[in-house]
Amino acid sequence: MIRAYCKLLAGWMAKSGFRDGCPIATTLLESAPQSTDMATAGREAFAGWCAVIARALVRDGFGKAEAKRLSTLAVSSIEGALILARVEASAQPIEEVARALGAALRINALARKRITA
Repeated sequence: MIRAYCKLLAGWMAKSGFRDGCPIATTLLESAPQSTDMATAGREAFAGWCAVIARALVRDGFGKAEAKRLSTLAVSSIEGALILARVEASAQPIEEVARALGAALRINALARKRITA
């Protein structure tokens, strides 16, 4: 799921000539410090994204606490990759994050399987 989403984002960014990015992050960086309503909306948006990923990880056998931690890592990494992609005018940061997150999730899944076996 993460790799597919990152592939979608990389294509979207490239199609825009790396002018687009995450509109929520851009807006929050500028307005959240002055607006508690914007900060609340941003927290809710990011929490929603994390919840989607966490639910998928739980379905894949991760524990709830681990899924929550990993979903925060995923969203934070992807958001950072979007910023780097825009600055570098390259999909490479998104592609690297997709590979790194995929590897981290596989390692966690394999370790979990060894522990329960």
